[in-house]
Amino acid sequence: MDSNLQNLIKSYAPLSDFCPDPNYQFEEFKDRLFQPFSRQEKVSRCCDFSKQTQVQKDLEDEYETVGQKIVKKPVQKKIAFVPQQQQQVVYQSYYQTGKKSKMSQAAKRVIVYKKCRFKDSISIKTDWISIHETQKQNIEKVQYSLIDIKEIQSIGTIKKYNKEFDKVRPNYEKKISIIGGEVISGSVQDDKYFKQLIAERQGTEELPTIYTTDKLLFAIQTIKYSIYPWDILVTKKGNSYVFDKCPQNRSELTYLELQTINENITVDMPEDERTVRNYCEESTIAQLSWQLLSTYNQPVLFQNSLQNDEEAEQNDLAEKYLFSEDLCFKYLEVTVKDRIEKAAKGEEVRAGQERFKVVVRTTVEAENNDGQPVLVKSLNECETPPDWKKSLLSQAGITTNTAQVYNTNNIAKWLCQAQLLESEEIKVGYLARQNQKDQDKHSLLLVETFTQRDLAAIINFKSVEIWQSVRYMVDYLKTQEDGVYVLLKQAYKQSVRIFNVKDDGEQQDDDEDSL
Repeated sequence: MDSNLQNLIKSYAPLSDFCPDPNYQFEEFKDRLFQPFSRQEKVSRCCDFSKQTQVQKDLEDEYETVGQKIVKKPVQKKIAFVPQQQQQVVYQSYYQTGKKSKMSQAAKRVIVYKKCRFKDSISIKTDWISIHETQKQNIEKVQYSLIDIKEIQSIGTIKKYNKEFDKVRPNYEKKISIIGGEVISGSVQDDKYFKQLIAERQGTEELPTIYTTDKLLFAIQTIKYSIYPWDILVTKKGNSYVFDKCPQNRSELTYLELQTINENITVDMPEDERTVRNYCEESTIAQLSWQLLSTYNQPVLFQNSLQNDEEAEQNDLAEKYLFSEDLCFKYLEVTVKDRIEKAAKGEEVRAGQERFKVVVRTTVEAENNDGQPVLVKSLNECETPPDWKKSLLSQAGITTNTAQVYNTNNIAKWLCQAQLLESEEIKVGYLARQNQKDQDKHSLLLVETFTQRDLAAIINFKSVEIWQSVRYMVDYLKTQEDGVYVLLKQAYKQSVRIFNVKDDGEQQDDDEDSL
C-alpha cells in the first residue's frame, strides 16, 4: 500500500478506532465451550451461540478449562447420607495373607452402635429444685488429696483365700454352681450398727464428715467411668453429711450394688434395660458364689456330673457351711488432706490442712497367709461371642484385656476398695456359663493375680484422682443450707445433677427420725 494512502487513513481515524482491541473479551462468550467439530466437516460450519443446546450443557458438566486446555472433570464419589442416630460409619477392609486385596462393595458395611435405653433411677418430682450440675472439667481442677485411714470397728470373721484356685486354667476349669447368698445392701438404714455409730457422732464433728457405705462412695469416685444411672440421697445437718439410698429404691437392688457386666462396651449392647439388669443380677450372684467358694477352708468340692453320692452330700454340707458364715465388715474413718507437691528435688510429697472426713463401711472378702486383705473379684462372659473357653486357650492376652476394657468402671471401683483396705493383691476370676441357656451353672476358666499398680495401668487409672469428685461435692454442699438433697446421675453422662428437696417435709422428717 502506498505510504501516502496510509498517512491519509491515519489522519482520518486512529488505529484503535478503526479495528477492535485485541485484548477485548466478550462477556457473552466468556468461559463458553465451543461445539466440537471434526476435520471431515466443512470449514463453513460454525457454532450457534444464540441458545445453548443440551449437548453443550452435558459437556459443561463433564469438562472444565484448566489454563488453555479443556480437560475432563475428576469424578467425585457420591457420599450417602447417614442419619445422626447411626453415630458412626465403619468401613471394614479384608486383607489377604501378605498382600492387600481390593475392597469390594460387599466388604463395606455400616455398623450401627446400639445403646440401651435406660430410665432414670428415680423419678424427678415437680417440687424438686435443680440447683447445680457438676461438670467433668470442673472436677478435674480440684486439688489432689492425701488420706489417712483409721479403723473404727471390725465385725465378722476374715477367711483365708484358698490358693488352689490359682491353678485354674481353661483346660483345667472348675465348675461352680450358683449357691446364692445375700447381696449386701448399700443403704445406711439397713445397718443397725452404722445407724448407732452415726447417732453417737452426729453433732460433734469439727470437720465436714460423710457417713456412707462403700457402694455409694465408689459410685461418686468413679463418675468419669460410669455409664449406668444411679441416685444418692444426701441429708445435711451441720457438719454431718449422710449419703444413703433414696427411700423409693431401698427395698430393691440398684446398679450401685449390682456387679455390672460389660458396662463400658461400645458395641452389641442390649437395647432393653431389662436384659441388661438380668445380666447384672446373674453376674452379681456368680461373683458372690465365687467369693464364698474361694474362702472355703476345706478341700474345694466342685459340682461334677460324674460325682458319686458321697461327694454330693459333702457339697451340700459345704453349701450349708457357706450360708452360715458371716462376712467381715470394716468401719473406717478416712481423713482427707491437701496434697502439697514437691518444691525441689529430694523433697517428698507431704500432707497439708485437713479438709473433711469420711466414715465408710466396707467388706473384706479374704486374706492371705500373711494376714493381708485380698480382693476376690470376677469378670463374667456375656451371651454374645467370643467364646471365652476357646479364646482363652489360643488368645488369652487379647481376651482378658478386652474384658478388662469393657469393665473399666468395675475395675476402677476395685481399685478404690483396694486403697481403703490397703490391699496389694487382687484376684480376678473369669466366669462363663457351662450352657448358654442355663444361668445357674458357671465355670471358672482362669484366675489372675494383680497388684494395684498393674491393674491401674491397664485402664489408665490414677490413684491421686480418686477423691477429686468427693471433695468437689463436699465443697459445694458446704455452701448450702441444712436439708435434704438428691444426687442424680443419668445414663451415658459424666455429670451429676443436684436437687434441693428440702420442701418435701415428709421425706425429711422420715430421714431424721430414722437416724
